[in-house]
Amino acid sequence: MKRTTALILALLMCVSMMPNVFAFTPETVESAAETVPGSESAALAVSNDAAVLGDNYLVDGLGKALLYVSGETMKYDFLDSTYITGNKTYDNGARDIQYFEAGSSASLASDPKDADKTVTKLVTGSAYSGFGFGALYFDPGQFNFQKGRYTGKVDMYLDPASYNTTRDAFLFRTQVYKGGKNGDDANSSLDLAKLKNGEWVTCTSATGIYDGSKYNYNKAMEGESIRFLACGINGSAGTTSYLRNMYYYFYPANSFMLKGTDGKLQLIELSEGATYTFPAADGDYVYGSEVYKAGDKIAVSELEYKTFTVGGTPVIVNDGKTPGINIATGNQNPLTFDEEPALKWLTGGATNSVTAFDVEGVTGNEDGGKAFKVSVPATTHYMSVFYEKFIEAYRPYFVKFDVYSNHSPDNACLWLIDGNRGNGGDHINFQNGFSAALKANTWYTAAATARYSADRTNIQIQADTWWGNPSAGHEGTYYYYDNVSIVPYYKVSYIYDGAVVDTAYVNSCENDGTFRTELPLDLSKTVSIDGKKLVGWSLSKNSTTADAPETVVAANRDIKLYAVLKDVGVTSVTFMNGEENLGSEDLNYDSVITKFTNADGKLFKGWSTTPDGANMISRVPENDTTLYAVFADIATQNEYGNLIYYNDFSNTAFAAQSYTGWTHDNGNTTTGNYNFFAGNYKNDALLGPTYTGNMVNGRAKNEIVNDPAGTAANPVLKMTQTGNFPRFETFFTNKGAAEPSLAAGTYTISYKVYVPASSNGSNLYTVVQINNTDDTGDSWGQRYRKFSFGRDSWITVTEQIKVPGDYEKLGKLGFFSLAGNANGNVYYLDDYAIYYAPSVTLTFMNGETQVASKPASAGAELPVVLVQNKLESFLGWSTDGTKENILSTVPETDTTLYAVFDSVSDSGKYGTLYYYNDFSSAARTESLALDNNENNEVVDANYDPFENSQLSTRTWFTTYANAYDPAGSGNLVLKVSKKDNNDRVTVKFETPYDVPGFYTVTGKVFVPKGQGSNLRLIPYADTQNDSGTGPKIWDYAIGGNWGAISNFTVKFVEGEWVEFSRTYRVPEDIPSIGQIGLIDSLNNNAATYYVDDLAVWYQAVETPTTLTDAGLKLDPVTGIRFSATVSASLRSSATEYGFIVTRKTILDTIGKADTDLTFDLTADGYEASKLYASGAAYKLDAEGNVEIDKQYDVDAKGNVTFTAVCINIPKANYDEKIVSRPYVMIALNGKTITAYGKTVSCTVKEAAQAIKDAGGSAYEDNKDLIDEILGA
Repeated sequence: MKRTTALILALLMCVSMMPNVFAFTPETVESAAETVPGSESAALAVSNDAAVLGDNYLVDGLGKALLYVSGETMKYDFLDSTYITGNKTYDNGARDIQYFEAGSSASLASDPKDADKTVTKLVTGSAYSGFGFGALYFDPGQFNFQKGRYTGKVDMYLDPASYNTTRDAFLFRTQVYKGGKNGDDANSSLDLAKLKNGEWVTCTSATGIYDGSKYNYNKAMEGESIRFLACGINGSAGTTSYLRNMYYYFYPANSFMLKGTDGKLQLIELSEGATYTFPAADGDYVYGSEVYKAGDKIAVSELEYKTFTVGGTPVIVNDGKTPGINIATGNQNPLTFDEEPALKWLTGGATNSVTAFDVEGVTGNEDGGKAFKVSVPATTHYMSVFYEKFIEAYRPYFVKFDVYSNHSPDNACLWLIDGNRGNGGDHINFQNGFSAALKANTWYTAAATARYSADRTNIQIQADTWWGNPSAGHEGTYYYYDNVSIVPYYKVSYIYDGAVVDTAYVNSCENDGTFRTELPLDLSKTVSIDGKKLVGWSLSKNSTTADAPETVVAANRDIKLYAVLKDVGVTSVTFMNGEENLGSEDLNYDSVITKFTNADGKLFKGWSTTPDGANMISRVPENDTTLYAVFADIATQNEYGNLIYYNDFSNTAFAAQSYTGWTHDNGNTTTGNYNFFAGNYKNDALLGPTYTGNMVNGRAKNEIVNDPAGTAANPVLKMTQTGNFPRFETFFTNKGAAEPSLAAGTYTISYKVYVPASSNGSNLYTVVQINNTDDTGDSWGQRYRKFSFGRDSWITVTEQIKVPGDYEKLGKLGFFSLAGNANGNVYYLDDYAIYYAPSVTLTFMNGETQVASKPASAGAELPVVLVQNKLESFLGWSTDGTKENILSTVPETDTTLYAVFDSVSDSGKYGTLYYYNDFSSAARTESLALDNNENNEVVDANYDPFENSQLSTRTWFTTYANAYDPAGSGNLVLKVSKKDNNDRVTVKFETPYDVPGFYTVTGKVFVPKGQGSNLRLIPYADTQNDSGTGPKIWDYAIGGNWGAISNFTVKFVEGEWVEFSRTYRVPEDIPSIGQIGLIDSLNNNAATYYVDDLAVWYQAVETPTTLTDAGLKLDPVTGIRFSATVSASLRSSATEYGFIVTRKTILDTIGKADTDLTFDLTADGYEASKLYASGAAYKLDAEGNVEIDKQYDVDAKGNVTFTAVCINIPKANYDEKIVSRPYVMIALNGKTITAYGKTVSCTVKEAAQAIKDAGGSAYEDNKDLIDEILGA
């Protein structure tokens, strides 16, 4: 063993044998157990003792010195014989430093700054602007070149008088030759100003990195040696420089340094893939933001080339992506603006300042400090605040801030721009909480997570300052922002074999903004590698133990988890197709199963461990097993008609044969070699023989392979292009006829296409060709129908061709690529099918009127034909006009169909019909003046008696389409294709309805299976009559309470029609009805649903009739009688009626008028029960049974008179007026309105005087009592 190697081992042993706790002092050369003697190489008369270098032996960031030249002799003063076993000398061994390029010279000279010292002098030659270098060379085999970093360092002095500053350049090169490529030139750590001014400057070269591969010495000789270090001037002839103290440092791969509390360095050298356990020490081990504690076991790949200082202070780099810190402050404190922030804040179109918060009476954030104030000009619509900082793509950021504004609470709108749900510009909406905080005159704390699909330079907070009043603007509006935190998430990378196979992110904070000290790790992630089984994950690279903990310390650095796998080997798998044994294969464990098989008329679904298909698997199991093919029936009829041909490509055999097509229209005939595929299903009896396949000579190579999208055991056709215009087609021979003039009808081709990103073909078509040969004379526009496609994803292509109609004859259909001579392009096909439906003529009648006559394909879905009658609901098309014979598919023969309707009443339990739509008129796109001339989806109504309504919504919310009932009834309905935010089916009223009463929306909704998770439908109303989301829309829709939203949603059942209704009261619930309908409150999810029989109803509220004359009741008690009537219709809809009364003096005292007498009468300082009294003459209980029914009189029409008598009035109050009014409570659809009749006021004496003035028996019979009252 060479002694230097022994020294390294001794150092490692010292580390491993240290006691548990000690004041860390790295082992140095001077204190090592084994010192380094002189060189063992007879070829080197030079010191091998690193002690001569002192602190220059180990240098932070550079590694350990391999050689040293003082410059006093131009000979090596130190060489590390572990790496350097010989050297190339010059001038008979007089020097080890070479100068080169024509005419250059090197010599010893006096130090230009100190004449008593000797240094090496370099002078450039005259051949051209050549190099005057101090250069170190080694012959092959003289340098034991190891993996790592190599760096040079030298002191240099430049004679200013000889230096041409306009053209000369300084170079310090660590140079290698690899494959004819030179190494790097650089002048890092170089002060050129001092160098040009005649001062000694210490220069550090660029670092050369050796990766362990062979280098080409001098571009010719293969070996592990290198011409590796040179420094000097690329300058004019005579340029003079001086050198001294030339070092060459080596930092081995898989090594790092420790710096003790005394500043001493220790180099720790490990092998690749090793781990290191930090020993006990007086403090943590710190490198930048990384902190390790004694006992931490870390992979060397995480430590390489770093220097860890014992007891150091962590330095966190605020680069915009360091997790666990607030990038607005560089630490974990929020940005408070109490000091001018170093960060850059910008505002869009507004002025800003950092100022003390001085708004009186505001609660929350009462620290009295400064805040970021934004003053909004009247002309600013969207006001944004930007925090300028690098924001990393895909990394989530937790954003939290306080905000206060004097904006109107009803129109407050605040967002965080989020790119996770759009291309960098969607919204996280704080509107509801912000509005509530402003109503309470308090600060609002916003918190959310934003994520972007591309790197950005800012985080953006945005407010809509015009919301609710765009024409006026909001001059004088301001916003204060404070306590800002923007915290990157931790990224967890899951790694196998050096590649990241999965990524997860963990929030640095709890939901309240508290920083986490520990982070949970998801150890359930999986990775599939053929022949291996995942054991688990480790924090150490190349670990054989799945020792990753469930939580790790939050240390301001991302986390890497390495897959730990074990070899499982191969599994013997036996494949069965029914009773047929397909053989056994030895397959790698967990590899994708790519075995395919087929059965006539069946669709191959994959493999199961049980014959009944109960346990489908897609990857090879760990233990030997038998797998059974699972098939499904192929539907030979569907909406496209009868199946002619189908291929799922599970049949891996395809026949090669020569095929001659029919003669072209231009007289040519094409013959070629084809691969024809039998497929899973073929019906030659329907139209005659068909052939499906492609020409292989000069076209494409065919293979049956597994689905490139990763769906296991799904066979597909792979076509690799070998010539011009590859295609895959079905040829029709038409039962041996002279030419392919196929039977009249509709031909449908449907297939799936997958184009990998590596293929450059951009023009793909469905080919529709008249002749059945390879090429024809038809024009391209007739023959090819282009379709759009993406990369690395499957799309389904469907085309229909009518014969005659589109074409008079048809020779073939198929897939076609317009990629000429693009050999190597790859296309995948799957589920290739051809359908045929014979053509019939359908005549559509509405009564005696013909609506339409249409050709159609037998067995296909009935074509959409629209017919609409006022106050009638279209039910479908019938063969005889009865409901029982309504059709949903095209019959086999020419047929006349008749529209069937149900009548619709213009009145019902919800009142009078104001609007009705059965969606049997055309859905269309139209610019509406009612909606700021924006494009809307529009459908006209069956019934709009006031011509005040329009069903529409903006096209960027959704699209409408006419469709037949998806449940198959044959009824026409509205198909709603939701795009994104707040799609709706809405009736808008040009003049909003504000007449008091009940307004009810009713209808039906159908949600297809699988769509429900993307929908949250709410019957709603709003005061606005355009499609914008009004400032109070959610107050009206859900009471402003998102936590109670389920109380308002339609309880739909997937795959079934469900009725819905909702009633609004004007003005109790909403001031007016500008629009009413159905809205989806679940954003950022596309979905489809259907709506039918949408109606709007109005129920007026009738009031009781007050009888103006109050009476006097005398027997058996004295009191004032008030009377009123209710009509028979009002009584039938009432849940309660009666009287409410009070004393006039009470109304006067609290400053109220007689008309203020309602159940809502209140006054500060008074209990409501002391302000009035009431009594019911009629009342229903909770079950609708009559509980009270007091009638004074009933006329012949059923109109009821009811009364109330105020008794026990003290005589002292006979002159005080009693105010009375009748009331009635009406309930509809769970809502109640209380309506009031006119008020009547009267005193006891006024009532008595009226009797006396009238005279007659009423007075004479009660004269004494009446006179007593009047005299009281």
